[in-house]
Amino acid sequence: MNDLMSVGLHRIWKRFAVGVSGVRRGQRVLDVAGARRICRGCSQEVGRSGQVVLTDINNAMLRVGRDRLLDEGIATPAAQCDAEHCRSPTII
Repeated sequence: MNDLMSVGLHRIWKRFAVGVSGVRRGQRVLDVAGARRICRGCSQEVGRSGQVVLTDINNAMLRVGRDRLLDEGIATPAAQCDAEHCRSPTII
């Protein structure tokens, strides 16, 4: 759907977002509203010494994103939470 609505530009925007984020090796990143491509890009930047945590308010979307990352060989923690009211996320 994103490809259709943005004519593929969302892929460039997400690559750009990772690039300008300044994420470096060994850092920890919280991906709020889990964009799989951003999570993947950040995971590559932080390397094995860093960590990226994928979050989303929607459990079904979170599971799909996590499973797709696992299929790509990226194992990252995933937590369902409402970013506006998160006090204690549920790790899945």
